[in-house]
Amino acid sequence: MPMSQHRAALAAILVAVVAIYALSVVPAIAAPSVPANPVVAAAIQYDGTWQGECWAFVKKVVREATGQEMGFDYRQGYFDAGATEVTVAAARPGDIIQIANDANSGPNADYPGLHSSIVVENLGNGLFHVIDSNQNYDGMVRHRTEYSPSASAARYGLNFHIYRVVAGAAARSAPGPRP
Repeated sequence: MPMSQHRAALAAILVAVVAIYALSVVPAIAAPSVPANPVVAAAIQYDGTWQGECWAFVKKVVREATGQEMGFDYRQGYFDAGATEVTVAAARPGDIIQIANDANSGPNADYPGLHSSIVVENLGNGLFHVIDSNQNYDGMVRHRTEYSPSASAARYGLNFHIYRVVAGAAARSAPGPRP
């Protein structure tokens, strides 16, 4: 039986649909995946869970991700784990923002504004996407976008520093006081 004009048109449409479908299911060449920062990856697994105080949470995450053990001082504790201090502009995922009073950063420090958080992304202009515990005084781990450590520290008359801890880092001494 010869093909009518309608059958030819339907056959052409069917071939076109099959060709489009075949092209859409061909797997795309995937871009190489960049491994997440180990500190961020460790922190994110606790998102939405109760982990208590921010300092204890950060210490736990750093130990899990790097094998480094932080000390008990809110400044020297980072150097005990081999951390280096970085600038706001140089901060990257996995770095830790610590708000504290440089004159009172010992293990018994406890005052409004004292806080530790982990950088997920440096948004520029002094703003960060962070993950931390206890930001609402409830011990829960949450994300914060557009977090300004400068504004948070200034609100309480405190200082802030950003630390980078890497696996296998050697312990360091804290730098001298800032001018």
